[in-house]
Amino acid sequence: MKILFVMRNLLYLRNYGSTLRLLAGQGHEIVVAYESARNLLPPEIEQAAEALVAEQPRIRLERAAERQ
Repeated sequence: MKILFVMRNLLYLRNYGSTLRLLAGQGHEIVVAYESARNLLPPEIEQAAEALVAEQPRIRLERAAERQ
């Protein structure tokens, strides 16, 4: 199953990272769409996001379209 997970910014990965790992581990394809720019995040959050994607190839990070 393909799952779209939308969040305001990647800081929320701290709350949902384990859920995303579990779903990806069960074979689901997951796209995490985030609204805020990655360069505005603390470096440790950026590193955690990159580690999650490297650890789980079924998880993909995408920038969401801007609100109008």
